[in-house]
Amino acid sequence: SNFSQALVALQFAGGETVEIVVVGERDEGETRAMLEYIHSIYRPGQGVLFKDSANAARLARLAPFSKGMERIDGKPTVYLCRNSACETPVDSLAGLKERLR
Repeated sequence: SNFSQALVALQFAGGETVEIVVVGERDEGETRAMLEYIHSIYRPGQGVLFKDSANAARLARLAPFSKGMERIDGKPTVYLCRNSACETPVDSLAGLKERLR
């Protein structure tokens, strides 16, 4: 198992990195659907953060880049960043699926 984890680390170090920040509330169906979809895709080098009203301040300290990431028009919103450059956020499951193809 150590060898396979070393390969994952090597791929992470040399490949594309994807940071995904999901901003919503845990009890919202659309937020859960977005998280489930993201977790259904195997993508080495992908990191996922979940931001809600309960953990926003703590997350801002741990991942300062997430501080300005907020919900758009009150809807759950996903910020997708590749190699530290963020794309326009998406606020629908359909939009998220298109971006993560």
